[in-house]
Amino acid sequence: MPRDERQAVEWYRKAAAGGDARAQYILGGFYESGRVVGKKEREAAEWYSKAALQQNADAQCALGLCYEHGVGLEENVYEAVRWYRKAAMQGHAKAQCCLAVCYEYGAGVEKNEQEAVRWYKESADRGFVGSLCNLGVCYEYGIGVEKDAGRAAALYRSAAEKGYIGAFSMLGVCYEFGKGVPKNEEEAVRWYIKGAELGYAGAQCCLGVCYRNGTGVELNQKEAAYWFRKGAEQGHMRSMYYLGECFRYGTGVEEDKTAAVQWYRASAELGFSYAQCSLAACYQFGDGVTVDMDQAFRWYVAAGNQGNMRACFTLGSLYAHGDGILPDADRSAEWYEQEDRLNDNLVIKKSSSFSAECRIRAYKDFSDHVPMNTWPGLAEGETDDGDDGRSIPRSIPERGSAAPENRHKGSFEREKK
Repeated sequence: MPRDERQAVEWYRKAAAGGDARAQYILGGFYESGRVVGKKEREAAEWYSKAALQQNADAQCALGLCYEHGVGLEENVYEAVRWYRKAAMQGHAKAQCCLAVCYEYGAGVEKNEQEAVRWYKESADRGFVGSLCNLGVCYEYGIGVEKDAGRAAALYRSAAEKGYIGAFSMLGVCYEFGKGVPKNEEEAVRWYIKGAELGYAGAQCCLGVCYRNGTGVELNQKEAAYWFRKGAEQGHMRSMYYLGECFRYGTGVEEDKTAAVQWYRASAELGFSYAQCSLAACYQFGDGVTVDMDQAFRWYVAAGNQGNMRACFTLGSLYAHGDGILPDADRSAEWYEQEDRLNDNLVIKKSSSFSAECRIRAYKDFSDHVPMNTWPGLAEGETDDGDDGRSIPRSIPERGSAAPENRHKGSFEREKK
């Protein structure tokens, strides 16, 4: 019999109307995806709800996701947790991962990292590969368990060998910096290429940095810019920043200061502190834009408040010398002191780098980013607020996720730290 989704939908609709929970869940999926019937999120949520009330675990998990992301329903992370738990108690592996995420970040439930690990393990044992990655991150950073780099690397490898795209970069980082496995830069690049060629933006950026620095491959600035652009075009904030660097300095592409500012701004507005600092410098020195000290201070403060050492030092200097603002020795001292504290307290160095970049938004079966610490390619000892791809529910405020307000109007009012 030839495949005919339109006929299939009609039969699912009849079965769903008759109260068949499985058909209700499947019909909800058609409405959510927009296949055949057109995208109708409210109807999707309604069908998921009907099936969920009949204890269909797939529908309960899907309904939880609708509540978490406001798909056809008002966002409500507490309701999301309630439905994740119902499905998780039935052994639904994806829902177990979702519930683990909520426990890890305290979304709709009291934060409990040990409980998060318990649910990640249950989910992973049932074959949900995204949980393998999230569990690996727990072991890498000591979240709810003792740190164990070897265990983390083994979990990343297990997920990678099962074809989980984000795990390719995680494992690549382990090889690049010798975390839990012998250091092998060529092997790292091999895993980055796997992820990059499958379209994973984090791996594309990581591969770009390898070409930029000649790590595990022959140095090639054009190839670096190519991969940065691939990641940037997917909205990856770190790739946007590096592509901005390429245009600003003419590395791998023709120099274009205006394009550099555009990419810095795109990354800065997503909260990436190094892009914020670079954009501020462009406004300060008129590099690709007209000099505008209001905008320069705005973005330096945004970066400084995220712990960017360059921005803190620059603000200290600007206040000390009265460059674009009235001199203020006290504020200058505050920013210099913050820069000193950041430098003194620097624990995670360049070698920690990109392992956070690919942490998996497993409950949605794709990767996304929230700020973490370091990135390969920065100067030794520098950190940033990178984007780590871990599974944070959308309802949780993400550090640095919003562009700062411009509060510099004539006399500068320092933003809260």
